[in-house]
Amino acid sequence: MNHRPWPAYLVATLFACLAVFLAIFVTPPGDLPDETGHYAYVVDMTKGRPLPLLGKAEIPPTIWRDIEGVVDHHRKNYIVQHPPLYYGIAAIPYAIAHKFTEDKQILSRAARMVSALSLGLLVLVLFRMLTFLGIAEGTALAGASLIGFIPMVTHLASGISNDLFLTLMSALATLYLVKYVVDGHIRHAYACAFWLACAGATKMTAWILIAAYVGILLFEMRKRGLLWIGHALAVSLLSVSSALWWMRRNIYHFGDPFFIHGSHLKQTVFDYTLLDFFRQQPFFEWLLYHFYALIGFSGYCQTPQTAEQVQRLCHGVKLFRVEGPSYWVFTALALVCVLALLAAITRNAWRATAVRPEAKGWISFQTWVAFLLGNGSVRKLLFVLLFTLGTAGVAFALMNSHNSAWRVTALPFGASFLLAFAGFLGLASVFTSDQPQHRLTAYGPLLLTLFVALLFYQGYKAILLTGSPHGIQGRYLLPFVPLLLASFMLATKTFRYQAQLLFVICLGMGWAYVNAYATYVIPFFQFVRI
Repeated sequence: MNHRPWPAYLVATLFACLAVFLAIFVTPPGDLPDETGHYAYVVDMTKGRPLPLLGKAEIPPTIWRDIEGVVDHHRKNYIVQHPPLYYGIAAIPYAIAHKFTEDKQILSRAARMVSALSLGLLVLVLFRMLTFLGIAEGTALAGASLIGFIPMVTHLASGISNDLFLTLMSALATLYLVKYVVDGHIRHAYACAFWLACAGATKMTAWILIAAYVGILLFEMRKRGLLWIGHALAVSLLSVSSALWWMRRNIYHFGDPFFIHGSHLKQTVFDYTLLDFFRQQPFFEWLLYHFYALIGFSGYCQTPQTAEQVQRLCHGVKLFRVEGPSYWVFTALALVCVLALLAAITRNAWRATAVRPEAKGWISFQTWVAFLLGNGSVRKLLFVLLFTLGTAGVAFALMNSHNSAWRVTALPFGASFLLAFAGFLGLASVFTSDQPQHRLTAYGPLLLTLFVALLFYQGYKAILLTGSPHGIQGRYLLPFVPLLLASFMLATKTFRYQAQLLFVICLGMGWAYVNAYATYVIPFFQFVRI
């Protein structure tokens, strides 16, 4: 690989500059999900309150601008349920800008720069990961750039939110996870653990990613006896160190290690099953729509100048999702990518049935399991069993899922359910393949499928507690995208026309992105602003 891949640095810089432009000139203050709460957390950091407490921390009514006569209604800031790493870093440009100006418009945009920079670094880290996997530089750059063509990603990068920073931490952890699975050097496991700890210090939803990655690290760890135990303990403790610290704080203040806003709620809905939720709620539609683009929040109300206007006009939030051609192009390309991934996983899993593993002794849990499943007939039986159950699961999902109209849901349902099928079938490669890259091809869809299943259950629990689904946010999937990208690029690595396929996908995603902003996003900002 070129030690100075200037095209990659250039593309990463362009994405960062795009996010800076959107942050300064396009995205209104407060128009990201909960941006006001995130910003208030940053401001608390600079005022000597580095760890504001949930239930006591508040959002000032004049945080974005000064309006004479506005009464402080003591709005609680539930965003402080998140660990503080991102907010401490975002406080640095805010504090620097505060040395030179009191202008709240400038100060808020200074805090937005961390997310914008995170997008550029994210593209660069993804590029490094893909080139390590042997992907040609041009193709790797195209693959790494795909994440920047998702409107939700650049929207998050243009505001104050921990989501893009968390995705960057996840990408860094994924880079070293990939390196460890491929070459087995223990330093890469510790590097992965360090970045996992950083992710755990950024957002509680990252703890699920930490558990999954630690599981892979231990499953793949190529050590013996006491050496395995020592490294396993050290890597595990480093990975979960920040999460354990935040759990300890929650226990001290609230008596619950996982305490968040809403933890006090009791069940109000009964006789409502998971199958009812699956059949009656458009969970997968919402998840895909919100992953691609859920735009807006309270930024529409940043122009009123008097307290009377604020009280009369500023109520609730105004959001929209990108539909139409841009969304259909995205879901169609997603389906193509999932089909390519499923084809590669099926091929890898079937080929592994013909391989008789050598008796190498205790090298890792993975090699031990592969040796136990070494009989060709057993491997074929495992493959057939997983394939049959996966096919039945997809058929059941298609027959029972909430479906407004097939012309609307065919593409997103196809992509979602076939990706789950790919993840489930990938278990065959995880347990039997002696090729690290084949296992990496399976890990991405497998982990995303498990996370979506947890997210589905959380949505169901929200129904039981409040009577309506909550927390179905597509941006929660972003930390799992780097490993999924690695899986897809490895799946298409053996394709004769991989570069041409990536070119077509980038072209389609790029057109959909420009069309989304020109046709939907910018007109929305202009139309709803008071």
